[in-house]
Amino acid sequence: HDFAARKLIFTRWGSFSRSLVTLFEITLGEHVDEWWGVFVLVYKMTFGFAVVQVILSVFIQQTFKMASPDEEVMIQERKYAAGVSSACSTNWMNPAMGSSVGKSSPPS
Repeated sequence: HDFAARKLIFTRWGSFSRSLVTLFEITLGEHVDEWWGVFVLVYKMTFGFAVVQVILSVFIQQTFKMASPDEEVMIQERKYAAGVSSACSTNWMNPAMGSSVGKSSPPS
């Protein structure tokens, strides 16, 4: 509980801006003014947001790219199902139409 140590810790980490500057000093390895904290915060917010948005857009683009063939397969399956159902209804009607029951045969 040394008072000098507590004062040093408060001087370095006592407020948000001081802690931000201390982290910046650790990164650079040299002492910087407290106003650099504002620059670091704006830089981090701007470029951090931009990088996250680029990664997110690439992820979404790849997701849509992978989902596109699934949509094409679904469309082909619907076309096939529509073709099969119309073919089934046509085939169901053909035997009745092709039957000779109830038709008169041409005279010979």
